[in-house]
Amino acid sequence: MVDQQNIRQILTARYDEIVARLEKVDRDIRHVSQPLDRIMDEQSLELQNDEVLGALDDSIRDEIKHIKRTLERLDKGKYGVCEICSKVIPDRRLEVVPYATTCVECEAKSESHKPVK
Repeated sequence: MVDQQNIRQILTARYDEIVARLEKVDRDIRHVSQPLDRIMDEQSLELQNDEVLGALDDSIRDEIKHIKRTLERLDKGKYGVCEICSKVIPDRRLEVVPYATTCVECEAKSESHKPVK
């Protein structure tokens, strides 16, 4: 079985790392250390960069949710158990996707029912 204490340490370290990154992204979006340039072309480029930072912000926040959820599952003794079928999630899957809440079979079924974007 996957070493849950090790998973907890990895996730906690990752959480700390991405929270710090999120704070930097937030400061950059708000232009705290460097206000928008007065030159219109430069300002346009900076606003495009803000869009990229916004997408990065969303991605980081999504990962934070996954980490928090995984830590809660560890606390409740539900880590490594599929939320859908209650079967044990194979260690190999958890090593690759530590946030996994479903086994491969249930994930495949879930993905096949999602609308294509």
